[in-house]
Amino acid sequence: MVPATEVEYLEVTLDRGLTFAPHIQHALEKAKKAVKALGQIMPRTCGAGEGRRRLLATVATSIVTHAAPVWEKALRRDRNVERLASVQRLMALRVCRAYRTAGLRAVLALARQVPRHLVVTERKLRYEDRREPNPELKRTRKKRSEETLARWQTERGRDTGESGWTKRLIPVIGVWQNRKHGQISYHLTQLMVGHGCFQEYLCRFKRADSPECLLCTTGAFDTVRHTLEDCDFFAQERRRLRDMLGRDFALAEMVPTMWGGGGAWAAMDNFVASVIGAKESLERVRRRNAGEATGESRILPPAGADEGNNEDRYRPRPSTNR
Repeated sequence: MVPATEVEYLEVTLDRGLTFAPHIQHALEKAKKAVKALGQIMPRTCGAGEGRRRLLATVATSIVTHAAPVWEKALRRDRNVERLASVQRLMALRVCRAYRTAGLRAVLALARQVPRHLVVTERKLRYEDRREPNPELKRTRKKRSEETLARWQTERGRDTGESGWTKRLIPVIGVWQNRKHGQISYHLTQLMVGHGCFQEYLCRFKRADSPECLLCTTGAFDTVRHTLEDCDFFAQERRRLRDMLGRDFALAEMVPTMWGGGGAWAAMDNFVASVIGAKESLERVRRRNAGEATGESRILPPAGADEGNNEDRYRPRPSTNR
């Protein structure tokens, strides 16, 4: 016999102190390989829809949560929770098509990916329910899922940082998680995270000289709210949306409106795709006119066939910082 500090039994790595830290490390290494492979067939701007992406994401979930009731106690250490979250974030970015600058809690909400540590805890509780002899102490699978969503909602309530904008649009995670229709798209994600072709965002990451809108003369910062609610450049698109919905567009009511049925989700998705798609085309035109290298951009998708249609509309206001 050869002494060892670790031994693998039924695909669970047991260490000398039963901390299960080596098991988590090995599981995450396998999951990273799966995420990398799946990422090749889930490009950000095209490809499979949200439903298929979420289905593919279950591969990584199954790898990480194998034998969860055995090693759940390892999540008492914050370090292990953070390690689970780091790999889950990579998969969630692919599911909801967000940029890599998007925060963990925002992309998990959009991708409808319950935080991995809560999933592990739920599976342990469900395992204990099956072994519980007292029927009064047992919980149904549905009840355990509801409790997990409640804990997730509590964690979101404590978050005051990176996902603030997403939390304002989706205040109740359970309603978003259990919705029966509508799929998140590349442009909807930009709206709901606030990371995309907006001058305020580009300036924050040193991709633009000024956060001010280049498409109108108000001097307002080019944020999601300004682009979709106030920018005069897109007044025509807002009028078309109002005619379809029968009311004026308001970001605060966007998500409830989309859930309302009657084609509201498709109308909102088309409106957002039209507005942000035009901004992306115009940003490429601006960079080309300024003599900047366009190349492969982490901010802009590949040039589309509609770029020429927007070029004539582009009359940028000179930036005050130039």
